[in-house]
Amino acid sequence: MSRPMKILLGAVVLVLAALGIAQIVLPILAAKALRAKVARYGEVEAATVSATPAIELLWGSAGSAEVKAGRLAISPEQIVELLLESRSVSDLSVSARSVEVLDPGFGAKPLVVTDVKLSKRGSVISASALLSRRHLGAALPVGLEAEVLEDAKGGVAIRAKSDLLGFNAHIDGLISPSEGRVRLSANHPLLAGLGKVTLFANPKVHVTSLSAQPEQRSGNGGPAGGSRNGAAGVSSWRLSVEAELR
Repeated sequence: MSRPMKILLGAVVLVLAALGIAQIVLPILAAKALRAKVARYGEVEAATVSATPAIELLWGSAGSAEVKAGRLAISPEQIVELLLESRSVSDLSVSARSVEVLDPGFGAKPLVVTDVKLSKRGSVISASALLSRRHLGAALPVGLEAEVLEDAKGGVAIRAKSDLLGFNAHIDGLISPSEGRVRLSANHPLLAGLGKVTLFANPKVHVTSLSAQPEQRSGNGGPAGGSRNGAAGVSSWRLSVEAELR
């Protein structure tokens, strides 16, 4: 074998060896970076990243990524930031035992949800979480109670109750997506003129669907598919949202 041919074969072997090492090392480094990003908001139990070939990770692209977390504390805007940072990941899956949603707005305290699951397939986002009656009540301002009614067409039906200065009142409303935003509209003649109140709006996230289904009932509650006014026995609800990353 001639000397030039030996040099060429040696170079090929070195390139193949480098690619093999990259296939092992680069996903580990990418997973470490992903873990660090999520760890800013709480406990991360595991993070994995994959790409074929792995050298794509050098350009910030990844085929898939998965994060498993314990307890996180994060605001809606910070969630959007993480999603934007993961835009180059084709398939993203995130799960957490609990998430404390910070700064929910309108005088509410942080809202805790559990069994949180989020996935991103391309630009399509799907998320779900379990909201308990206890955690909902703990997040509301003093003197205000609320519950989720049965799943409503096009959104989540709620009932707010107030007991201030001895005056009892309740108002039904609907939380629904509208032009990519999440808005609350009150079903009350005295409040009809107020229109819709925007609960969430971000030009980078276009919300397309919201829903809530009874997940558990207390011992004295009726069946999960009960009447609209039969939500008193429900102890938690499975909230689901779908959106598109812009």
